[in-house]
Amino acid sequence: PEQLPTVPIEEGMNLAIKAMTTNAGIIYIGYSSATALNTNSDYFTLYPGESISLNITNANLVWIDAESGEGIEYITEQD
Repeated sequence: PEQLPTVPIEEGMNLAIKAMTTNAGIIYIGYSSATALNTNSDYFTLYPGESISLNITNANLVWIDAESGEGIEYITEQD
């Protein structure tokens, strides 16, 4: 699993994460390396092209796990 970089998110703004449409597999999202490994029920899955919006304070609170070559795109709202 990989932790997203440190990107502060302003209060009231969101982080949007999208699984790349070229992915062949599932992206697992968690709040720690362990939860991103989908070893328990504390993770979220994104299939190719799907997205999620998170109301968090920093992108580094998110961990992702995927097969080699798979990826995500992300963007934060700005005031």
